[in-house]
Amino acid sequence: MARKETIEQGNLDITFLIGVSPCTEKIPAKSGMLAERSPVFRAMLEGPLAENRDRIIVIKDVDPRAFEILISFMTGDVVKFKSVLTALAVIYVAKKYMVKKIDDLALKYIKKNINSDNVLLVLQHLLILNHRDTITEEEFFDPTPSAPPLELFDQLEDLCDETHFSYNYNETDTKIDKNCEAAVEYCFDVIDKNAKKVLGSDEFEDTSLKLMKDIIKRDTLRLSSELTVLEAVNRWSHRQCRRQHLTPSQANKREVLQGAQYLVRYLTMTSEEFKTGQKVSNLLTEEEEINILFSLLHLGAVLPKDLQEYRCTMQTLRKKRRSWRKRIWMTRKPAKINSGGEKSEKENISFVEEIILFIAHFLD
Repeated sequence: MARKETIEQGNLDITFLIGVSPCTEKIPAKSGMLAERSPVFRAMLEGPLAENRDRIIVIKDVDPRAFEILISFMTGDVVKFKSVLTALAVIYVAKKYMVKKIDDLALKYIKKNINSDNVLLVLQHLLILNHRDTITEEEFFDPTPSAPPLELFDQLEDLCDETHFSYNYNETDTKIDKNCEAAVEYCFDVIDKNAKKVLGSDEFEDTSLKLMKDIIKRDTLRLSSELTVLEAVNRWSHRQCRRQHLTPSQANKREVLQGAQYLVRYLTMTSEEFKTGQKVSNLLTEEEEINILFSLLHLGAVLPKDLQEYRCTMQTLRKKRRSWRKRIWMTRKPAKINSGGEKSEKENISFVEEIILFIAHFLD
């Protein structure tokens, strides 16, 4: 991105060397302007911890393109994002150097460009940036760089108290957090509407355990068959075993899932779907398989104590699968009673639909 022409080359008195060798980029800047607009840059450039008296500062943990966008924004240039990944990187670098407002611009761009293909990547990064997802290196490889050195922050409170510089942390953070929350909720809406595609993607296998659980727990996933969820959970567990150098055996898959296998709505499946899914995934023990299958075939059967706490989840229909029942009820017309006390009009519902409704009501 071209820097504002009003900044003459002679005024650029500092150079940042961004990236890891041999893929580094030199980005010149004006130190006074950076110090004025960022407390972190102020500590780096003017405080007791001021780096590199030769005015070349090496930063290895920041994306060069995102850093250049940040510097351009701070000089007053109009910022134009060209990819979601770059916008995510800009959010990180803006948080790292405490530069306000550009976070909001990046979030607006991201929200406009979220789709079923990138939603999991975006959601994972937003949760991390918003401190709502804690994961291990084994669970998810995150290219987002680390935070700035802690010693820089020891000076920030005193620096911000000086009369020539102010930064409203609480007001800005609250606004960005709200925008980030809104973007997160929008991501979940996209997942709901495209559940089959998202759960069937390779990216689903790269999500953290917490995020995977949050997704499959949702009642609003639009799916025609719960078998889709079971298959996705099985693929996720298989991938996690591989990443942890474990054989994808039943015991190891159950270990990495940490109970996520019980969030599948087994009691909304047909007996054939359940048997097919269990044969392929083998996520349940033999005893659990027998008990759940018995409950599917015998209405009112009681699950054993270790599964009883999951019964409500297992038998709750997703939103898409509830719609058929709503349509049937809406087609029902109340019967009219004539003077003789008899129904003058039949209810607009078939005998088969009556049976289905009775069974559905009993299951609920």
